[in-house]
Amino acid sequence: MWALLIPGVLAAVFLALGIAFLKGRGDCFIAGWNTSSQQEREKYHRTKLLRSMAVFCFFTVAWLLGLGAMLVLAVRAFLPESQLMVWGFVLLGLLVAGLIAEMLYANIGCRKKPEEESTSKED
Repeated sequence: MWALLIPGVLAAVFLALGIAFLKGRGDCFIAGWNTSSQQEREKYHRTKLLRSMAVFCFFTVAWLLGLGAMLVLAVRAFLPESQLMVWGFVLLGLLVAGLIAEMLYANIGCRKKPEEESTSKED
């Protein structure tokens, strides 16, 4: 039963991170943001980046709750062992697809256009 507690605790952590990102805080938790120079930071829309990280955190919460539901069904023997592997691969595929989508959007969609870099300093 301890295995069921882990997805719940992780979901709570990602929910708290997502709320922090939505409120405009927590940019210190974005990998590479603190170590990048000011010139590199000015190439990205900070608010867009924080919003995209919040969406990914909420996606991860939903994924973890799905994993927890799958574990509950498996422990209670409602989910046959043959279907457990299939649902595990479906969840893994969803996580990988979400991670790739987030990486692409954070690196491409949140980047400022060259004409915006010189005019906008507030993001």
